[in-house]
Parts: sequence; structure tokens; C-alpha cells
Amino acid sequence: MINTKIKFIDTHTHHLIESKEIIFIKNYFPKNEIASDTFFSIGIHPWYIDLNTSETEFKLIEKHIKNVKCIAIGECGLDRAIKFEYQHQKDIFIKQLKLAEKYKKPTIIHSVKAYQDVINIIKSEKITIPIIFHGFSKNQHIHSMCLKVPVFYFSFGKSLLNSITTQKNLLATPLNRIFLETDDSHLSIEEIYQKAALIKNISIESLKKQLFLNFQNVFNVDLKEENGEILARTN
Repeated sequence: MINTKIKFIDTHTHHLIESKEIIFIKNYFPKNEIASDTFFSIGIHPWYIDLNTSETEFKLIEKHIKNVKCIAIGECGLDRAIKFEYQHQKDIFIKQLKLAEKYKKPTIIHSVKAYQDVINIIKSEKITIPIIFHGFSKNQHIHSMCLKVPVFYFSFGKSLLNSITTQKNLLATPLNRIFLETDDSHLSIEEIYQKAALIKNISIESLKKQLFLNFQNVFNVDLKEENGEILARTN
């Protein structure tokens, strides 16, 4: 049961946010020092794969994933625009997906020129946990293709403010499969909510309620307030 004021949800950020009006998921890499009082995700980004340290990093991920505040794996994924060996990227990505499946954690995905590969891997590995494409800003063909996969969700960020394509994709996405984020930008999540509500032609309060519900359902947490503090209990 929700017994607290409906807050903004920032599904993916690289910043610590001070506002009590915002629930956020802070992105961490395995070797980062983790603030224990915030929700967080943890994963090996394809840009930063190091085969010499990956085994140690996986041990760190598995250690932190047992923290009740760790509610997602990621960001992780595939990137064809970088020079790092693509098969190694796939191996590291699949290993993280299997870890997420083991602990029933949603996974936040970075994908560049690799959406069909992501779809194929999700199907071949029989992945059932929710997959959230962060900062989604791809063309309508890719969006339509991904929309057909039931475990896929879409987190829209700064491109929503000025990209007609991103705005059309948001409009075509069911409300129960939408998230919003600030990523590494210095925009406020409130600005992104305002734009999303305008595009969807609904009130900001209606959007806040739906995304709050999405957050609870997808990230498998109950939220309640005790003495002004938001607590999480994994189901």
C-alpha cells in the first residue's frame, strides 16, 4: 500500500539527488564506493570492460546485489560503436543477465547499434526479468521492434525535450512500460516529467502516480515512509 506522498521517480542517474521529493536509482560501477542510503544499480558498462579485472568485478556485483537497496543490475549491455571486442561484450553482458535472473533483479541496458542482438540474447537465454532501455532515443522502427518484447521497458531522458522521434516513441509507449531519467545530465527530473505529461496529454500528478506504480511493480519493492525516511523491502 502506498501511504506516502507520490514522489518523482528518476530511474537512472549518475548523481546523488538531495530532494526528498525524488526517489532515484543511482548508477554504480563495481569498484565504486557505494552510498548505502540510496537505491542503486550496479553493473559493468561495455565501455569499461577489463578482462583482467572482470572476475573480481563480478564478485563485487554479487556482494552488493544482496543489499536491499540494490534494486537493479546495470547499466550494462552492448555497444557496436566502440572498438572493444564484441564477443567479449556479449560474454560479459550474458553473464550479468544470468546474475540478474538468479537474483530476480531488473536490468538497465545500454545499447548502441545492438538492439537486435539484445533481443536475440534475451530470447535465447530465456530471460524473464524486466529489461529497461535507458535513455531511449532510437528510431521508430527499433522502438516498434522492442515494444513487441513483453519484458522490455523504456526509460526516456533528455532527448525527450527536443527530439521529435523520441517524443513520438513516448506517445506510442503504453504508460505501464514507461520510466523517466536524468542520466548524466544536469536537467531536473521535474522538467522531464513536465514534457512527458504534455506529450501524453495527462496531468503531472497522473504521470507521477503511474510511474510510481511502475517503479514498485518492475523493481519489486514496497515503499513506505517511517519518520520521513523512504524504506524498501524486496518482495
